[in-house]
Amino acid sequence: MYESGDGGPPITMRRYLIAFAVGWSLCLLTTGLLRFAGDAQQFPLVVSRGGLPLPAAQTFNPGRHSFLTWVDWSGRSIGDFSPIFHAAQGLARDPGYELYRPHELSEHRASFVYTPFTALLLAPFAGPDVTLAAVADGVSVANHLLALVGCGLILLVLARGRPLRPGLVAIFVLHALLFYPLASALHLTQAGVWIFFALAVSVWALDAGRPLIAGIALALGASIKPHLVVVPILIAFVPGMPRRLLAGAGVGLAATAALSLAYAGWDNCRAYLFDTLPSLSAGYSYFRNQGLNGLLLRVFTDQDPAEFNLARPVPWIRAASMLWGLVLLAATVIACRRGAKRAPDDAEGGLLRYAAVLAAAVLASPVCWIHHLILLAIPIAIAARALLRDRTLAAGPLPMLLLAGSLMAGFLFDAGGLANGWPSVFSGLELYGALLVLACLLRIQAQRTPLLAP
Repeated sequence: MYESGDGGPPITMRRYLIAFAVGWSLCLLTTGLLRFAGDAQQFPLVVSRGGLPLPAAQTFNPGRHSFLTWVDWSGRSIGDFSPIFHAAQGLARDPGYELYRPHELSEHRASFVYTPFTALLLAPFAGPDVTLAAVADGVSVANHLLALVGCGLILLVLARGRPLRPGLVAIFVLHALLFYPLASALHLTQAGVWIFFALAVSVWALDAGRPLIAGIALALGASIKPHLVVVPILIAFVPGMPRRLLAGAGVGLAATAALSLAYAGWDNCRAYLFDTLPSLSAGYSYFRNQGLNGLLLRVFTDQDPAEFNLARPVPWIRAASMLWGLVLLAATVIACRRGAKRAPDDAEGGLLRYAAVLAAAVLASPVCWIHHLILLAIPIAIAARALLRDRTLAAGPLPMLLLAGSLMAGFLFDAGGLANGWPSVFSGLELYGALLVLACLLRIQAQRTPLLAP
């Protein structure tokens, strides 16, 4: 944060920490009320201890178990990792192994839903004779290291051109440790951590003036989560963005596609594109799906929001979700184009536009699990950097709005116990927070004073 005499906006570390504490407390209170509304007997608001009424800890902080991942780096929860391991091991044992079984999704069974490239990344460690538990422990340690390096790169981007003051570092660490999507991804031994690391490298490289490396790193992330392919596509329509970024992304995607084809074969690649992805577009009503698709399923159908289930297809919800995604992406591109026209050579603005497109791409996906919001840590940091550098922006409401959005997107509200119908509008609080972060990014672009490169 800024100190007096620094010439920066009047945001002190003390004021920020007070606002953070108040916001975090409101999140705790909100999730406690949501859980109480869903099941008052299982989740009471208070319990009696020693004759004194005290808040029930388990009611107010459902994500507490995931935060233990910071002190225990073992593979504590490997249900999400297991299909990746078995896919890689299956191909190691039999080159003709069938990776994708869409029927398992409709049967609520664990199934491999990642790209063939994801299995390829694990192939060196998933030999025919190794065990799932052993590999999961090793991958969990690797995930923690990648997450720490990724956070370090984001911190360097946040503080670029300014000294790393202890107050700024402390606040960054506080946010990182309490950012539930990050803790959840580590707890679940998620491949999402690999995407997070790749995108952190991409943003760091772009900020350091290495757009080719940034594009290649972006391609690696998109090769695990193909929905991110829309990021370079949208960037192509924004003036002033480095063409070498797009070149790197194109070369990287071509290389990973060729490797995937050589590794998994045409039948598996075709099955992923034309069978698995269309099946997933039906979405999940499960409350941890924070895409609009999931919210609509919870509000307008009777599909259980507390059960991990591939939803029965609802044509109008599919169409509305697709239209929502297109409108969100189009609105972001229009806002970015307007910002670029004001100062096409503004490198700081280019970083903001990259962050906005990334945030929009994450939110436009029909399936957006809470741990997918790990990628929002990057746009949040870039937006915070813009506020720290512009006194006029920081003097307005944007800092508190960004803080509110980051707290909401980074908290587990656990609304799975709410009934279907209109009460389920409260099951999208993480989504609303993420949208607020995107709105802040677009507003910053519209209001900031461009800094032209010399």
